[in-house]
Amino acid sequence: MKKAFVIVLAVLAVAASACVPTPGKQVVTVLVTQPPVATYTPWPTYTIPPTYTALSPLPTYTSLPTYTALPPVLTSTPMPTRAPEATHTPASTPTSAPTGAVPCSRPVGDRFGGIWAAIQKRGADSAHLGCPLNDPHVVKGAAEEFQNGYMLWRNDNKQILVLYTNGRAGSFPDTFQAGSDPETGGYAAPSGFVEPKSGFGKVWRERLGGPTSEIGWGKGGEYVTKNLMAQDFENGVIFWEDFVGNRVFLSSSGSWEQW
Repeated sequence: MKKAFVIVLAVLAVAASACVPTPGKQVVTVLVTQPPVATYTPWPTYTIPPTYTALSPLPTYTSLPTYTALPPVLTSTPMPTRAPEATHTPASTPTSAPTGAVPCSRPVGDRFGGIWAAIQKRGADSAHLGCPLNDPHVVKGAAEEFQNGYMLWRNDNKQILVLYTNGRAGSFPDTFQAGSDPETGGYAAPSGFVEPKSGFGKVWRERLGGPTSEIGWGKGGEYVTKNLMAQDFENGVIFWEDFVGNRVFLSSSGSWEQW
């Protein structure tokens, strides 16, 4: 490019010499301006990223201490088995009063002797039957099952026992008079049940609450008991009936038990 520039200058010099001013003519001066020289912008300088420092080595862990094994567990020597002692079986069921109690003048019947002895061993006086008032005897009677209990009528003492399924009990005199007292109260029993009649019905209506009584409605009417046997005591009675077995009424605590 410099060589071309020099040639241009030479041409201009020849032209200028050819144009020597002549008298009477105007001289024109031609100024030749050198074109600007192109400048180059240098490429940007890139900085090399820093060198990363290597990670520190992991710490060295100390090994766990060695534990000493425990001594073996001592085994105990079992005690020798003691031979069982001979048990004494009584020849018959005792019917006298337990040790420490006042003996009864009348013995308890053989049928009820074991039940009476077991009840008399209890600590509370209210749970005792006391001494017998008579001998075991067959009783004419009637009974009826209820939704929540049982009634028993005894002809010998004209009493009606009411035994609830929750263990409570009571005894009421039989005051029913045939011909003067109504057989029933005329209540409509629920399906499958009946209203008690006669002596049971009178106690049910007048003493227990009738249709709202806790004992509920009769299940199937009263029936005549078979082989009913009873023995009365100072604080209750033990009786046996084919349909229900042995039962004990404790008047002192107002409760009954099945045996």
